[in-house]
Amino acid sequence: MLSRERLAHTTFLMVLTALAGLPGLRAQAPAALCRPVTFAGLADCIPRGVIGYMARLVFLTVVALVVMFPRAVSACTCVVDPDKPFAIQPASKGVFAIGTVKQIRSEANPGFHAIVVEITEPILNASAGDVITFLTRTSDEACGYSGFSPGGRYVIESSYFVPAAPSPGPIDRKVLEELWGGVPAGSHIVWRCGKTRPLNTPEGDKALGEIREAVRQLRR
Repeated sequence: MLSRERLAHTTFLMVLTALAGLPGLRAQAPAALCRPVTFAGLADCIPRGVIGYMARLVFLTVVALVVMFPRAVSACTCVVDPDKPFAIQPASKGVFAIGTVKQIRSEANPGFHAIVVEITEPILNASAGDVITFLTRTSDEACGYSGFSPGGRYVIESSYFVPAAPSPGPIDRKVLEELWGGVPAGSHIVWRCGKTRPLNTPEGDKALGEIREAVRQLRR
């Protein structure tokens, strides 16, 4: 059950956003302002204007609810095209490696765990002996990877965090703060839907093979 306090807080944010955004609708350009962004900036790909504003509000409200009440919404769903091989983009700054978990700790943002990993076998964007702190969501529903354990060895794939451009909208600021507050630019994020898996398991062996093949294709 959702607490009355948090439900009231969410409702207040929605009303505040609607009231704050309406006066500026006429000033917004009708064309879509879409550019390559991270998940945190997906709302920027929704067209502006009255209809776009409402779509944007709905999108950000859903994201806020997922963050605040993860168990009240559907669990994380990974969509994979079995006919499309795993690929790494040429400009990717994500880390692909095998490493040993040295420490798991909490972060200032309660939505994340920090996983300190010593790289034992670098594959891409890492060196042997590097100690890298990866971040992952604390809940499976938010697509966090919960399979880490101290001393465990893992095949790791991370995404490189680039903050979304600042937005004047109060709901934008609130959601971005809920999602990414305290997360520095350049952080490495591990997702449940990525290739991170325990080493020497069927899933880990499969993920490692796909990563190696993707790197081989990337370097051709």
